[in-house]
Amino acid sequence: MEEAEDALQEVWYKVFTSPKVPDRFRPWLYRIARNRCLNMRRAKVRRKEGQALPVASQLAASLTGHLTKLVNEEMQSRLSEIVEALPDEQREVLRLRYVEGLSRAEIAEVVETSESIVKSRLFEGLKKLRGQMAPSEDR
Repeated sequence: MEEAEDALQEVWYKVFTSPKVPDRFRPWLYRIARNRCLNMRRAKVRRKEGQALPVASQLAASLTGHLTKLVNEEMQSRLSEIVEALPDEQREVLRLRYVEGLSRAEIAEVVETSESIVKSRLFEGLKKLRGQMAPSEDR
């Protein structure tokens, strides 16, 4: 939690001290935050302290029955494993699109690539998720 607060402060410090703020503020802000988090992750790996960052996608678990909760926990666990197994590039664009709500154009700015590559990564990532989450008799 402390690391997240530090990162947030550093991101906003960079925003407030920037001599020029671009017209497309949102993707610019996400790129700053992304780069800061990547740098923190690299530093953690170098120090050999870290584990993988938690997957950002979380299912809402507001159901009541014990069996329902157990099934949902199993599905969440399975989904987390599948998402974690995706290549970093696909996992990142899926998170930016479906968790953060960015458009493909904004994601392209954040990850500094073309919109067509973002579209391809989204398509391939979703295809893998659907294939892995389908019931075993359908595969």
